Amino acid sequence: MTDELNGATAVVWRRLPYLLSPQMDIYERIGFIPMVEPTILEIGFGTGFGVLQYFEDTQWIDAIEIDPAAVRFAKKCFPLPRVRWLEGDILHPPKELGHYDLLVMIEVLEHISDTDLALKNISGLAKRALITVPNSLRYRAKREVLNEHEWTPQSFYDLLMEHFSWVALLNYEFEDVINFPGSKQYQGFESRETPIIALCSSSL
Repeated sequence: MTDELNGATAVVWRRLPYLLSPQMDIYERIGFIPMVEPTILEIGFGTGFGVLQYFEDTQWIDAIEIDPAAVRFAKKCFPLPRVRWLEGDILHPPKELGHYDLLVMIEVLEHISDTDLALKNISGLAKRALITVPNSLRYRAKREVLNEHEWTPQSFYDLLMEHFSWVALLNYEFEDVINFPGSKQYQGFESRETPIIALCSSSL
């Protein structure tokens, strides 16, 4: 019984980071994006645990979350240097926000009613943006009830190109999969990989 319990405990501890932040694989790869002591804005930080995966190599992070309980939790549990936990909504950005090297928004956009306004605000806040959303082509029985929007890789790419000057779709290794700067002429990109991972550059 002891060996079984120890084995079960080990599994729980290995899975705990993913319970605190289901997109842990993506957070761990943010450091792959070449930047020197970047300033980062994260939108919709959830528990705040994902920020822990990349904050050490940053100059400053502003992290905003619409849920005041989540903000209180992050402030109490993760009083990190160079990280400011803010209550806020990207549809009405807090006045404290500045301009950043990178904006991070992991599986948040699908929950926002006005995606065009959200992306307009995002494109004016950072040089680059890493945005992920669920893939509507993925294998599952039905659409997630909490998602107001879902996209295929192609439709998400087209949406982003309306707000950014350059968009690349990445795989889980952060390798470039689709990259046609300034063009919407590609056809038939139908990967079922989820989430869809996009790296975008602002025209600013």
